[in-house]
Amino acid sequence: MVHCAHCGARMSGFIHCDRYKKKDGTVVENRKPKYNCFQRTQRLRDCDGQALYLADRVDGIVLPPVPGPDETRKMPQITQAKMESRNIALK
Repeated sequence: MVHCAHCGARMSGFIHCDRYKKKDGTVVENRKPKYNCFQRTQRLRDCDGQALYLADRVDGIVLPPVPGPDETRKMPQITQAKMESRNIALK
């Protein structure tokens, strides 16, 4: 769960939709996931922090990166080596 850095309240996630009209008349929609401070949105707490945060930036900081296919093949070998070194140390 993500919390606001300014007031400590939980952050709520939503999809923000920006719409604008081009000169040729076509309407463009950009949908981006974002977070906002729930207490600030509901006016339950006087939070002076940033109003909206892009979810991609927050998730990139909070969530660990997913290992690629080459790294997942190496992981069992690394854990096997660690287990063997611990067994040797225990003997």
